[in-house]
Amino acid sequence: AINRPLAPPAQQPRPTLRDLARTLNVSHTTVSRVLSGQGADFISTATRDRVLEAARVMRYRPNRAARTLA
Repeated sequence: AINRPLAPPAQQPRPTLRDLARTLNVSHTTVSRVLSGQGADFISTATRDRVLEAARVMRYRPNRAARTLA
């Protein structure tokens, strides 16, 4: 007998940039600027730290397919 599932386990959808923004109650533009390293002049250190921590906790990964569209 084979002791493995017949189908792969259901995966949770990957969090999007907008999911991060919604969770933190900030704009998706703010999240985008923090993750791309822009906006240091007008995004507070506290907000920057919150975005980076949420991205880490939620395991945010940029979508490569979406990135190629930009």
